[in-house]
Amino acid sequence: MRKFEQLITQAPGFIAIVDTQGYVSYLNGFARNVVGLKPDESIPPGVEFFMAPDERGTFHDDLMPLIRSGEQQQFKLRILSTKAEDPVRALFTMYPLHNGEG
Repeated sequence: MRKFEQLITQAPGFIAIVDTQGYVSYLNGFARNVVGLKPDESIPPGVEFFMAPDERGTFHDDLMPLIRSGEQQQFKLRILSTKAEDPVRALFTMYPLHNGEG
């Protein structure tokens, strides 16, 4: 299990755990670096925090149904990054994690 944890933590890609309500509970090191969070900083509660301001309005209409579907999905999203002046367009692939209840 330790090797798997290291794989996720140190992966050279944006990895986040987001629940069906849009609350972010985990960001790996790469993701924290992209959005400008230090390792010891708390993660803002909502995924909207990371989105470009002009895309936040579509979050509940377009993205939440995808998240709640419980199916693998791909979508494009512009995220705020400390590495660029303007929001960065990224392609996200969502893989649902299921607990013992589904």
